Amino acid sequence: MDPSFKESTPFERISGADAVDGLVEAFYSRVETLSEARIIRVMHGDDLSATKRVLKRDLAELLGVPSLYSQERVHPRMKMRHMRFRAGDAERDA
Repeated sequence: MDPSFKESTPFERISGADAVDGLVEAFYSRVETLSEARIIRVMHGDDLSATKRVLKRDLAELLGVPSLYSQERVHPRMKMRHMRFRAGDAERDA
């Protein structure tokens, strides 16, 4: 393989932050409007901006951007942060 070749990350291949932002905005637009997502929507506060910001950083990191999410919200706390939410079949399906 050519030593100057740099393999791109999935983040780069999907066009970066704009694609992640669009995905998260589209997801939360549906959470706001679909009746079947109501059970999930009520778990969040009135203002979704902080939630969207966190998800954008998490997805970006999962797709290859180094440590945006982990630096801010250390992963081992993930379970603790979500313990207050019931996550049964209805929530999964929503």
